[in-house]
Amino acid sequence: MQLPLIVGIIILIIALSIIFKFMKGALRIIISLLSVLFVIVAALAVIIYIDARAANDLMRNGTKTMLYLADDDVLAGATITSGGLIIEGESALPENIIALDADTRTGYEAIITGEQAPEDELIIVITEPVLADQATLTLNDDITIPKTVFDDVMRSDEPRQAIIDEALRERGVPAAGAETAAAEVDDQLGEFTDDELKAALFLMAFGRVMEGKEPTYMVERLQREEILLRPRFLTIKLLKHIPDKLLEQALNKTMIIPQREA
Repeated sequence: MQLPLIVGIIILIIALSIIFKFMKGALRIIISLLSVLFVIVAALAVIIYIDARAANDLMRNGTKTMLYLADDDVLAGATITSGGLIIEGESALPENIIALDADTRTGYEAIITGEQAPEDELIIVITEPVLADQATLTLNDDITIPKTVFDDVMRSDEPRQAIIDEALRERGVPAAGAETAAAEVDDQLGEFTDDELKAALFLMAFGRVMEGKEPTYMVERLQREEILLRPRFLTIKLLKHIPDKLLEQALNKTMIIPQREA
């Protein structure tokens, strides 16, 4: 469909050029200005279409990587090869989710702040404000992670030990029985490595935040740059300049979503 659009622009330019030859004076100036405007709008439409098509293809066929960014540091991340996100109660990451280690996460920090990004990978960056109002998480059906502990675990170099320490504190385990209780909690944490624990908690937290949200929620976060996408699609950049009401009306026409109360 890109070729018909380009051909249409060429035809428009030729037609306007022919009309322009028969115009004089002020009318000729007006037609000249309108001609330039039409060409610019048509060219922009082509560019947006191509950009949106590339974004859609990447979302459908490319590798998806999700990152949790706080204070300019990527604290957790995972590559999702297929399917959805982790479900609470699991004792290990599903096969479709691959946790990123510290060195790999650091490498993504330069991609987030720079202009270059892999062409075959969609990078979704979730910033700290998005997870600010998350609820308490449950890991492996036995271990609860409140928001304050979540923040500590994300920033810890030893997240597994941080979770064990919190579990012992919450259960009021005395010092005499701490070693045995710690071993029990460690066993309850299952097969998660430190990087996998961070990835699991991050994906669970994001999944909980998104539960029941309207499509406009995602758009608003993209507008505020609280959710970032890499590569930097022109279509996403234009979202900042579209009025919220217009976006909501457009989404209402293409999706079945609850209406906001007046």
